Amino acid sequence: MRHAHEILDRVMDLAVTHFATEELLMVRVGYPEAAQKRMLEQHHDFKAYARIRVLEFRVGERSGLALLPGFLRMWLVEHEFGLDRELVSWIRSRSDDEVIARV
Repeated sequence: MRHAHEILDRVMDLAVTHFATEELLMVRVGYPEAAQKRMLEQHHDFKAYARIRVLEFRVGERSGLALLPGFLRMWLVEHEFGLDRELVSWIRSRSDDEVIARV
């Protein structure tokens, strides 16, 4: 099970790094506050859910892991292909000067 622990830890590290980078970017480019709030709520929900699954796994509870693939698929569709794409589109809709001046 050591390998599974390493994978879960790595996924959590990547998620936290991704979220921190995205959150800094939103502030730096002046992303609208309401959109930032939606993004932060999803980040919080993901981290809370994933943290519970990781802690359960570490104490030997494996039943929650069966839910993880479905949760990750839903996350990918709703967040990565939803809110993250909205952020990218918003940034692209700004002039280069607007974005560069804020970054």
